Amino acid sequence: MRMQQIFSLAAVFLLLSCQSNQQPQNDGDFSNFVAPVDSSINTKDPVYPYPDYIRAQLEMVDTIPYAIERILTVNGKTIDSGYVSREVLKKEAQPFLEIDPNEKSIRNQFIETSFNDLSLGLVTFSITSKFPEQKLQQANILVNPENNGVKNVILRKQFAEADSSVEQMLLWKDKMNFQISEVITKKDNSSYNRVLKIIWDKPLE
Repeated sequence: MRMQQIFSLAAVFLLLSCQSNQQPQNDGDFSNFVAPVDSSINTKDPVYPYPDYIRAQLEMVDTIPYAIERILTVNGKTIDSGYVSREVLKKEAQPFLEIDPNEKSIRNQFIETSFNDLSLGLVTFSITSKFPEQKLQQANILVNPENNGVKNVILRKQFAEADSSVEQMLLWKDKMNFQISEVITKKDNSSYNRVLKIIWDKPLE
């Protein structure tokens, strides 16, 4: 499965999540960070602080009584599934936190734009890297303008390992689950798809 297919899957997942039951306002207060809906290439002002939101979600997990499910698939086949601890959840969530575009040393490497998606009724803050070699290429944060609550965070990353290159799509669904999809290409050009999903809550049937 190529990266375009992952984008399509993420788009479908995103549309379904946005059309599901309404979520309550975020436990964390991010209203002070929501800028007017326009486009800006200012590389000095703070961009939307999605790592703070992720950390608030992880703190929230400590307060919930639900079981936490971990599912790992490779090339569409489930190879591991079961229930895990909150510590495992937090460890698996670290790829969402390893790069903070607001860090002073890299802030000027990103630009942020924002727009109002009338079809979804959401505001999207899009943080994009100015450099193709940057590990974090894009972060999209979808926000409900009525309460400034985050609905989804989507990250696109790329990086090289010792024997392969990796393209990642990371998707966080507010108060419910996150998913990390990877296309891993070996030096011989063979590739495989790996998807990790952590679920701690599900929509009511």
